[in-house]
Amino acid sequence: MVNMDTIRELLPHYLVVLVLVILGTTVVRLALGQVNIILEFMVVIAVVAVYVIVTRRLGYAPEQWQ
Repeated sequence: MVNMDTIRELLPHYLVVLVLVILGTTVVRLALGQVNIILEFMVVIAVVAVYVIVTRRLGYAPEQWQ
C-alpha cells in the first residue's frame, strides 16, 4: 500500500510537470506546425529533466527524488 503522505508530496509536482509538458508540446506545434512524434517525445523528456533538475537545485524536490 502506498503511503498517502507520499502521494500528497508527489502529486503537485506531477501535475506541474503535466501542465508544462502540454504547454511545451503546444508551443512546438504552434511554432513548427505538424511535427514528428519523435520530436514531441524529445520535448517531453527535456521538460521532465529540466523540471527535476530545477526543483532539486532550488530545494523544492520531494524527498523521493533526492
